[in-house]
Amino acid sequence: MRFSYYVNPQPNNNLDRNFINELLDQIKLAEKHGYSDVWLTEHHFTGYNIYSDPIILASAISQIAPSLNIGFSVNVAPFHHPVRFATQMNLLDQLTNGNITIGIGPGNSTDEFEGYGLDVNDRHDMMNEFMNVLFKCWESSEGFSYSGKFYNGEVKGRIIPKAIQKPYPKIAIASTTPERLEWIGSNGWSILLGPQNPEIVASRIKYFFDGMDKAKLSEKQKLTAWQNTGVLRQIYIAEKGEDWHETISSEIDNYIERSAMVNTGIDDLPQEQFEIRKQAYLEGGWLIGGTPEEIFNYLKPFAQMGLNNLLCWFNFGGLSHASIINSMDIFQKKVAPELQKIKIEKGLIKKITKKKITLNKGIVDIP
Repeated sequence: MRFSYYVNPQPNNNLDRNFINELLDQIKLAEKHGYSDVWLTEHHFTGYNIYSDPIILASAISQIAPSLNIGFSVNVAPFHHPVRFATQMNLLDQLTNGNITIGIGPGNSTDEFEGYGLDVNDRHDMMNEFMNVLFKCWESSEGFSYSGKFYNGEVKGRIIPKAIQKPYPKIAIASTTPERLEWIGSNGWSILLGPQNPEIVASRIKYFFDGMDKAKLSEKQKLTAWQNTGVLRQIYIAEKGEDWHETISSEIDNYIERSAMVNTGIDDLPQEQFEIRKQAYLEGGWLIGGTPEEIFNYLKPFAQMGLNNLLCWFNFGGLSHASIINSMDIFQKKVAPELQKIKIEKGLIKKITKKKITLNKGIVDIP
């Protein structure tokens, strides 16, 4: 198992705090600790993160932490023009020497779509058309035209620069339905897995594997897709005897309120709905808190499954920079080495998925 640093910090009410500089320091520390990747997300207007534009941030990261693979979890397709996006991703692929993974999704926030003058109900159609044009950009060595409901144009030259990765940069998709999971696998792309328990995660992986098998992908294609498949967890490491629910209660509440805004468009969350979402959040496995031993026990099943990439989300809810650094340091010393000792249990995913499991997104959406 390898470890990635997931970047989605929520602001708090401290207007003098320089979150961006803190974030860059955390990323440099992740590189020092031997993390393999940094993963960026995209959110606008709602206060769900502090930077909004992951592509510009990725360019900065490529220069201050050059050993890190940069992943996007995810770029919201309707907020980008596909030709412009291809140009930016190709340049970033050059800047990182081929070390980017492009996560793409349709988005879901009403507030964000309204900010761009778009209809949220068009998001899936926009993403499908976006992907078609994007692949034309990558596959055409000369000019090409494109015509659809949302994008129309003609490229009379070529996309400059070219990507280093061939035939195009690695792709990852966040999804939850069996049909989409099989589709992702059939294309040799990777999946981004959210907060569900190991049984749900295993079931999603099974559909993903089924898609790869049905498409008769090569072993190399399967390995690439699997190596870049990641599972995400918020992590807070507590001292022995610490009531961590109380220690970070304000950060938990801040996260609940801001995630409601981005995922549902609820700007003023009624107390009853707040309590429902908070209970689902705390019981659903999104946030894992406790001593290093407790964190290890939470994460052990994923190592046993053979999941290669744990996306570690330390900087959530407006936690202080010192607290984030403390969790990162302890995780590196006491948790990561133990997880890397775990042997993969062959056949475990098939064994787990013999149980009848219903796939659903739950109350907290994948970011």
